[in-house]
Amino acid sequence: MINVDRSESLTGTSDPYVKFKIGRKEVFRSKIIHKNLNPVWEEKACILVDHLREPLYIKVSHLLVFDYDFGLQDDFMGSAFLDLTQLELNR
Repeated sequence: MINVDRSESLTGTSDPYVKFKIGRKEVFRSKIIHKNLNPVWEEKACILVDHLREPLYIKVSHLLVFDYDFGLQDDFMGSAFLDLTQLELNR
């Protein structure tokens, strides 16, 4: 589970989504949660991993989270790395 803390400096609304990347390849993108500064993604994804030594990059715009702006470039909100070597295999 990935939690994105609400920033006290945010005002108005946001349309966040999360991207997961391994290397430069995007392997998952969440749904956009419209007009929400405290999003909860109740989604699951199965991601095939070739090399456990390569970390999973999570970007929020996001972990990768982005703010979706129709017709404009999405705003970066934060990111994180997940060390795949620490996960249990075959679970």
